[in-house]
Amino acid sequence: MFYAIVVALAWVIWHLGFAIKVVGRENLPKDGRGFVLAPNHLSAIDPVFVVLARFWGKKMLVMAKEEVMHVNPFFTWFFHQVGVFGVTRGRGDTTAVEDAIEKVRAGQGLLIFPEGTRSKTGEPGKLKSGAFVIASAAGVDMIEVNISCPNVKAGGLAYGTRPELAAEVTEMAKSHAGSVPVMVKLSPNVTDVTEIARAVADAGADALSLINTLRGMRIDVNTRHPVLKMNTGGLSGPAVLPVAVRMVWEVSQAVKVPVLGMGGVSKGEDAAQLMLAGASAVAVGTALFADPMAPIRVRDGLEAIAARQGLFAVRELTGAVRPW
Repeated sequence: MFYAIVVALAWVIWHLGFAIKVVGRENLPKDGRGFVLAPNHLSAIDPVFVVLARFWGKKMLVMAKEEVMHVNPFFTWFFHQVGVFGVTRGRGDTTAVEDAIEKVRAGQGLLIFPEGTRSKTGEPGKLKSGAFVIASAAGVDMIEVNISCPNVKAGGLAYGTRPELAAEVTEMAKSHAGSVPVMVKLSPNVTDVTEIARAVADAGADALSLINTLRGMRIDVNTRHPVLKMNTGGLSGPAVLPVAVRMVWEVSQAVKVPVLGMGGVSKGEDAAQLMLAGASAVAVGTALFADPMAPIRVRDGLEAIAARQGLFAVRELTGAVRPW
């Protein structure tokens, strides 16, 4: 019920047309291409995200499993209104895929909810969604494969924590990605992150991104129940920055592919630390919940650090740490 209310409010905001400041538009491709996003959780169809996508200036097209369209009448109505189209499981709806490819080429945004690539027993299976097919055919810049989340259908198996499974998933992604580069997101919940990094790089990954969230737990002392329904969950934010810096440093020395650093970044100095540790680029996540302009502040902070140190470009920070 709560989510339905949020969706309804988002719909109202959508049509009121509030003035929203859009930054970064200058970084969009100039050739009129759209964008493709493929999150690994259905909950990522956040109505606020859909609203912002429209204000950004590109209509959002969403591909999801057919059953998602029939959760309840309100959701069915809302999904149709915002451009969601269902793809029947297992029927290989090539018409829908071809239509999506053309729309992305024409400048439209596409959000895909991929099917899992493993069976209930944890065995690797064929990619069921058109995510990779569409991304490759539409000529996107890169595909990020998140191997950092536990596979619930496989009994909690976190295939991002076992080198052989991480390599297997990477090879599968590469085989479907065509000429599109594949970046693999690594989990920090391992004993030796370099072992996973090497396995993924050897399997063909073009770049690595790290870290994902650290597994944590909170308990309500009054009810004695865990705060989260899944009992445990991912910890992010400023607290994980030292772990991210350490792991980026270790991975950058272990592999030769570019590294995208993330985890706890909220200001320019945080990003500079990750770059000094070896990251070629930096991502901002949790900080956006408190400050939507955080990426801009991080960018400006990095620029100030580079200027203060007399650097020609921010990229000169990459790998420039001086270990004792």
